Amino acid sequence: MLSAFLVLFAGFLGLCSIVYSAVRIPLPQNVTLPQQNTLTYADGSTMDSIGSVNRVSVPLAQVPAGVRQAVLAAEDRDFYSEPGISVRGIGRALLADVTG
Repeated sequence: MLSAFLVLFAGFLGLCSIVYSAVRIPLPQNVTLPQQNTLTYADGSTMDSIGSVNRVSVPLAQVPAGVRQAVLAAEDRDFYSEPGISVRGIGRALLADVTG
């Protein structure tokens, strides 16, 4: 029974690693974000704007390094050193779920 459990567990780990390696993260320029549409007359003057989101895509190179580092520090200070999954964070979430 123990060997059957170990085989199933090893298969589960193998499946998880295959799924993890197969996931492709889209590039930022391929993600469509809701933006405000501006309608203009033929002479270039603004007729109306449709939508409530007024967002302008900015290349990352134009964002100051201090702002990038501040956002990363607020979101995930281990961003550059972890493999994409925070084992400590998953453990913390699991503990919070179990203890309610």
